[in-house]
Amino acid sequence: TINTNSQATRLLFSGDRVKGVEYKQNGEIKTAYANYEVIVCSGAIESPKLLLLSGIGNPSHLQEFGIPVVADVPGVGENFHNHVLTGVIYETSQPVPPPNQNMSESALFCKSEPGWIGPDLQIAFVHVPFDIIIGQNYPNAVSILPGVVRPMSRGWIRLASHNPLDKPLINPNYLGVQSDLERLVQGVEIARDIFATKAFSGWVKQELLPGPNVKDRDQLRAFVRQRADSYHHQAGSCKMGVDRMAVVDPQLRVYGVQGLRVADASVMPVVTSGNCHTGIVAIAEKVSDLIKQEHNLGGGT
Repeated sequence: TINTNSQATRLLFSGDRVKGVEYKQNGEIKTAYANYEVIVCSGAIESPKLLLLSGIGNPSHLQEFGIPVVADVPGVGENFHNHVLTGVIYETSQPVPPPNQNMSESALFCKSEPGWIGPDLQIAFVHVPFDIIIGQNYPNAVSILPGVVRPMSRGWIRLASHNPLDKPLINPNYLGVQSDLERLVQGVEIARDIFATKAFSGWVKQELLPGPNVKDRDQLRAFVRQRADSYHHQAGSCKMGVDRMAVVDPQLRVYGVQGLRVADASVMPVVTSGNCHTGIVAIAEKVSDLIKQEHNLGGGT
């Protein structure tokens, strides 16, 4: 059964075992109970929030809001990170053809330097201006979106209050590590180089963003700090691992309690280099097999 218009408010315990969830639906507090386990799949912002509201997290943070500590798991809400991008926009000298593939027809993945194990930069082309305001004045424009897809910066998710309906506090800490800043600048330089190629010579008219006055590297650093944006690929805030800051073990079971797993992008110790939807689907497939195996529910592989 899927209950719509519902907000999970806290997990329910019998001793240290999670037995169900309390939720609010249309203004009414309700409960649901599990036969085997509770699986939290609320995403990298809401999953740590629900754990914290339920007493799973850093004791000092829980005590700020009078939440009884069920499990001392200091990594809950930590390691929060995301892919970070910006936009390079050019006005075109002719009308832009209708796009295909949801406006994202091509992308380049590359390494900022040889030492990376895989691509850490994504350079995507889209048929529209990255900036809506610019697009109002220049409807015929296209964008290349350079992004850092192996970010080193880490932020956090914290409770704003003990009220489960309040939004959590989010510190994304984008570009908090110098390497991320320098690599995003490098991505902008690559985007400019692509627009300067012969293939674009019959199409581009003028650079609209960052603009011709943004030239040296210090100016580019200032630009990307001001115009950095998110891919909305939030991850890492309930990371899987075996260290002190891990929230779930390699079977996605939450440390310090029983009968509880997390299965979403929050368990990724490091976000994937590309769009993370496929990785999340793989996590879901794997955890379903793990649950079936543990409870003899059928043939998981």
